Amino acid sequence: MLLKEAPYDYEYQEPCIELPRLDSLRLHLDTTPGIAKQFLDALKCKNLQSLDISNEGDTDVVPTYNLIKRSECALREIKIESLCPSYGTAYEEDLSKLILSQAETLEVLHLHTLLMEFDWFGSLTAPNLRELDFLCFGLDETHWSRFGPRKDYNKDPDAEDLALRLLRWVQMWSIEDGEPGSKKSNPRKSQLTTRFCASASTMTFHDFYRPGREYYRPTSVALPQEVNDLKDELVGSGIKVEIEWWVHNWAAAGYETQRLKAMKSQL
Repeated sequence: MLLKEAPYDYEYQEPCIELPRLDSLRLHLDTTPGIAKQFLDALKCKNLQSLDISNEGDTDVVPTYNLIKRSECALREIKIESLCPSYGTAYEEDLSKLILSQAETLEVLHLHTLLMEFDWFGSLTAPNLRELDFLCFGLDETHWSRFGPRKDYNKDPDAEDLALRLLRWVQMWSIEDGEPGSKKSNPRKSQLTTRFCASASTMTFHDFYRPGREYYRPTSVALPQEVNDLKDELVGSGIKVEIEWWVHNWAAAGYETQRLKAMKSQL
């Protein structure tokens, strides 16, 4: 379903519109936050199992958790695609509550977003999870050049930090009793497929999936060493993990140069 800007004002009044037979809701938002909220606030879907929301423009998906709480449903799939530039605490809190509230039944989690804190990883259990897919637009390319990092560059947490947090969570999730070094057999280890793709923070979905001019085209580069080492460790233990690192073509040479310099400095 495509939800676009309405040419008129609409005041929703209760009761909610109940859709008891709806088990999958796929919504593409191309409108203002107010209209999106009005639409989601009008629904109640007690048997909803799959929620797939993507947006364009400045539409937040803040009302999502309220819909699920009102419906008292048990989601098996959550897929959210959003590069909203107005991210803030409200969005992150809503996403956290949504995922944690559905952790016991959740099987598929896809998040394609800008970089956030993702503090909910520390509380997520998700015993039935079988597919975890992250596309994080969180690499800062502006400090990469053939002349080295900018002197005024102050490194903030970026996609590398999130990738390490995600991989460490997967490592703990795959251990049956939650204790590092556990020797117990755990069928969950082969249950989960994890994919993490890091991309430049200045890219859009259009840039990433439908690249245009070669100068701005996404280019695959080597993983940061710590991320690569942890990925190899997980794969070696039988866990299915795929990691990709993408930057704009113009930044690729500078990225690789700085990565090699960092590796040499650690030797």
